[in-house]
Parts: sequence; C-alpha cells; structure tokens
Amino acid sequence: MRPAASLLSIVLFSFALIAPAAAFARNPAHCQNIAKQLVHYDAMKVRAHEKGEDLWVERYEAHIERIEGHFAERCPELYADQMATQQFAKMVKSAANAALSYLTLGAY
Repeated sequence: MRPAASLLSIVLFSFALIAPAAAFARNPAHCQNIAKQLVHYDAMKVRAHEKGEDLWVERYEAHIERIEGHFAERCPELYADQMATQQFAKMVKSAANAALSYLTLGAY
C-alpha cells in the first residue's frame, strides 16, 4: 500500500508542476502582461542610456533577457510573431535609411 501511495503522490506532484505551465500558454492576458513588461523595461533601458547610467543599462539588458526567456517559454506563438515583426521593422528601417541617403546624395 505504501509504494502505491508514494507513486500516487509523485504523480500528483509532477502534475502540479506541469499544470501551471500549460495554464500560462492558454492565458493571453499573461502573455500580454509579459509583452508590456518587455516594452517598459526597454524604455527604461533607453532612458538609462540617455542619462549615461551604464550599470543600469546592463541590469535592464539582463532583466529583459530573463523576461524574453519567460516569454519564449510560456507564449511561443506570440514570441515568434513578435520576433518576426521586430526583424521586419529592422529591415524597413535599414531600407528607409538607405533610400534617404540615396535620395539626398549622402547628405543624411
């Protein structure tokens, strides 16, 4: 009877660890909250960079990397969409800079 009870408790404990991760994937509000945190801390990193606070810039970068890890783990579809959007925005920005430089004959 004891081995069966211990096996049952192990199974229930492992299910308790797995269930919250599945709940995060189904909860779009949690994913939106993580996305808002990323935007907030990125703005704070830019602000620290403008003030010349290199230590805070490094801390914000580390914190952003941790949050991105959670975002990729818990919201993989939204994370993939966001990464594709960011890559497209970088491509458009570089194309716009090249066009501006070309059309102004290198003045800008």
